[in-house]
Amino acid sequence: MPFSDSSLAYDDVKRLLDQALMSEKGLRVRFETHGKAIQFRHRLNHFRKLDRRESTKIYTKGDPLFGRTVYDKLEFRVTESDDRGSLDILKRDAIEFDVIELT
Repeated sequence: MPFSDSSLAYDDVKRLLDQALMSEKGLRVRFETHGKAIQFRHRLNHFRKLDRRESTKIYTKGDPLFGRTVYDKLEFRVTESDDRGSLDILKRDAIEFDVIELT
């Protein structure tokens, strides 16, 4: 079933993404099943796509926010444990990794 193209259908998504942006590192959302976590991740990504599209109507080409959204700072990861699904909404600047320069 396709997702709605009305941003009004995503109030829950927007609230959750705003909460993740306000948090230190992000959020973990638990679902009954792994499949429900994946489905919700699709809704998050679709809302972000709609928000990018909306920004092209608000900003002009050349503006840093043209075709972008503040939610691009977030990464979505689905994990599975105990037959349940979890969705991590992580701030990209909070993801830790090592960088090794190649010579």
